[in-house]
Amino acid sequence: MNNKISIRPTLDKSITQGNLSILERFQNEILRPILKMQHTLLISAVKSNFRKKKNTFYDISSEKREDYIRNQIVGDKNIFIELRGMILGQFTVLEFETYTMNHTELSKRIKEMLTQRLISAMHEY
Repeated sequence: MNNKISIRPTLDKSITQGNLSILERFQNEILRPILKMQHTLLISAVKSNFRKKKNTFYDISSEKREDYIRNQIVGDKNIFIELRGMILGQFTVLEFETYTMNHTELSKRIKEMLTQRLISAMHEY
């Protein structure tokens, strides 16, 4: 169980300091390192999804790609479930229990963080 935690990247401590809510702390101490660690896999999964959709992403202007990514993560439940599973699979049992108790809010945070990360990484597509 500690192996999962030990392989996560270390992020700047400033994001975990201060008076944070439980969900903010979970986001910054657990979700952000997992997203960073899984970055390449998440990009690969999104690229695979784009190929399944006949590479529509590559046919649109760069200005519209951000909206396309946002629409895929928000509108296509299957791709979001797949990407979220890649994140949840890196949780310890205790982290998963915390996630399940706050499923709705944490899923929203995951969706927003994923969207921002994928948009920021558009040059990797």
